[in-house]
Amino acid sequence: MQYKIFLVMSFVAVLYLEVKAQDENIPDNHSLYCTPSVIGLPRTKGLVIKYELIPHYTIKSTSKNSLYNDANAGISRNGRLDIKLKFPIINRPGFIVIGGLRYFQEQLHFTNPSESNYPVYTGLEDRSLKTLGGQLYIIKPTKKNTYFLLRASADFNGDFTQSGIPPKDLLKISVAPMYGWKRNENLSYAIGVAYGYTFGRASVYPVISYNKNFSPNWGIESLLPTHIKLRYSKNDKQFWYLATELSGASYRLSNKIPGLENTNQPHLHRSELKIGLTLEKEIHNWFWFSAEAGYRQNLQFNLTNSAGRNSNVLIKNKLSGAPFLGLSLFMVPPRSWIKAK
Repeated sequence: MQYKIFLVMSFVAVLYLEVKAQDENIPDNHSLYCTPSVIGLPRTKGLVIKYELIPHYTIKSTSKNSLYNDANAGISRNGRLDIKLKFPIINRPGFIVIGGLRYFQEQLHFTNPSESNYPVYTGLEDRSLKTLGGQLYIIKPTKKNTYFLLRASADFNGDFTQSGIPPKDLLKISVAPMYGWKRNENLSYAIGVAYGYTFGRASVYPVISYNKNFSPNWGIESLLPTHIKLRYSKNDKQFWYLATELSGASYRLSNKIPGLENTNQPHLHRSELKIGLTLEKEIHNWFWFSAEAGYRQNLQFNLTNSAGRNSNVLIKNKLSGAPFLGLSLFMVPPRSWIKAK
C-alpha cells in the first residue's frame, strides 16, 4: 500500500532528525529551535464546532450502467456538521506531537424525493454520510532554519451505521510528510508529497506550504493544492480571510440503499472547490466565533462500484454551483498560557 510506504519513510525521517539534533554542537547564539509558523497568526484552535449550509442547487445524473436511467432533481439543502478537537501529546522545544479527533456528517435533502421516481435519490435522501477518525501531527524543528512536518490521519468514511460493511472498506488513510525552511519571522515554506482523498479518490500529489507576512496587518497562508488564504488582522482579536479551498472525500455506501442492491462495493466520490470570505472574532479571550460565506463549485460527485473514482462508474452526477454559509464556535489557548511559555 502506498500510504504504508509513506508512513515508514516519514517516521524514519523523524527518528533521523531527532538523533541528529541531539548530536549537533550548536553555539549558544543558535540554541533556539526554529518554529514553522510566522508571527501574527491566530492562536491554534483546540475545539471547533462548525455548521455549513449549501442551499438550492441541482443534480443531473447520467447512467454509465444499464441498470440505471438518466435523471435530474433539485437539492434543497446540503447540511454539514464538523467537530474537531486538537490536543498536545508531546510538547518539547525540539519535538512536538499533536493529536486530533474529528467527527463530520453531511446530509442531502432533495426537493420532493418521492416524486423523482429515481431509487438512488430516494436512498440518499436524509442519509448521514459520516467521517470519524483521528489525526497525528508531528513537528521536528532543528537548531538551524529547517524543520520536518508529518500529517497523518485514519478515518472511517461512509454510511458506517449500516451493518455488513467491512471496516477495511470504510477506512481511509492520508499521509503528508514535508520538509521546510524558516527564513525569518515573516517567511516560512515547505515542500512534500501527500497521499489522500483531496481529489475524491486515493491519489499521490505534491504539496507546497507557503506562509508570508507582507506587513503587520497582511499575510498569506497556503497549503497547495488544498487551500490558499489571504489574511488581514487589525489586532489579535479579529481576523479576516479571503480563501479558496479544494477538498474531497470517498464514502463507502451500503448496498442496502435502494437502487444499490446489486452492487458489491458502492462508493460516492466527492470533490469541490470553494471560494469565500471568513471573519474570526474573539468573544472572550479563549472563546471565539467564525462566520463565512462564499460560492461552492462541485468538481465530482460520482457513484461507483469500487473504491476507485474512475473504476466501474455506475452514475456520473453533475451538481450546479451554489452559495454556502458557515458558522462556527471554537476555543483557543488563553493568552496567559501563551505568555507563560
